[in-house]
Amino acid sequence: FCGEVGPPIRSDYVVMGPEVNLAARLMGKAPNRSTLVSKRIYSHSKKFIHFIKSQEIQVKGKDGFFHAYIPQTRIERQNLEIAEPQQPFVIMPSRQSAMDSLMQVKERAGEGKPTICFVSGGPFLGKSRLIDEVAGKAANDGFTILKSFRTSLDSFTSFFPLRQIVSAAMIKCAMLTAGREIDNEVSAANYLVDENIFKKTDRVNIGSIVPTVADEQLLSLLSGLNPKARTRTIVDSLMKILKLLQPFMIILEGDGDIDPSSWSLLAELMQRASAECPQIMLIVSSRDAPTITSAA
Repeated sequence: FCGEVGPPIRSDYVVMGPEVNLAARLMGKAPNRSTLVSKRIYSHSKKFIHFIKSQEIQVKGKDGFFHAYIPQTRIERQNLEIAEPQQPFVIMPSRQSAMDSLMQVKERAGEGKPTICFVSGGPFLGKSRLIDEVAGKAANDGFTILKSFRTSLDSFTSFFPLRQIVSAAMIKCAMLTAGREIDNEVSAANYLVDENIFKKTDRVNIGSIVPTVADEQLLSLLSGLNPKARTRTIVDSLMKILKLLQPFMIILEGDGDIDPSSWSLLAELMQRASAECPQIMLIVSSRDAPTITSAA
């Protein structure tokens, strides 16, 4: 139940019920700086968040002992591949000019002219299908495709739109040089350091975007750098793997804004691309015209 309880001169808006009571009991049992959730929350969230099972606990109002769940880290959607359409792709007349423009941009990137383009429009207008068609043609022409998806919640997390991009870039670069399968970003980072493609400091820099590849204590060393210097050091490290993947296409797709840190890094990357990594095409897709920060 939720609603006002009490007389008009002294009423309160309250929420009552077994789920509220259980939430309060779990909050009291949760470890310091941690969270416990019920099996119901776990069942609805396990596709998006890693959990570990707690020790058996007992709470007031619930019979017997039971396990709760402790949320850990968000599950990254790494498997963003360019899927083959189930039906032939037919371009609507209103989208033909957009397709032509994207293909021209792709050709420029292949010729060593770094390019960026924005694709915006409401839902169900075929933006993703259009981009996938261009990416498929680019892949056939030898482009490496690096793709990520973001939601409106991700605009509050620094570098989140680039996390999938950088993870995929490390894995693809490691597989290219090793000539074998490498299935995760941690193994890829280890290989790149072992082969002297990365230095240990590069691993720490990349850890600013992909936290799983670097120790938290080492990452704290970067906190003293000013934002511009930090962005430059991260791009220094990124260039070491991106130049090996040329030509490549970065696709930032989703319905949320891109955070300021990511815009600053993308601006630094594109400014240096002509001299260091010229065969790059960047596509930013969103429902509304993207909000680009002044830093970028």
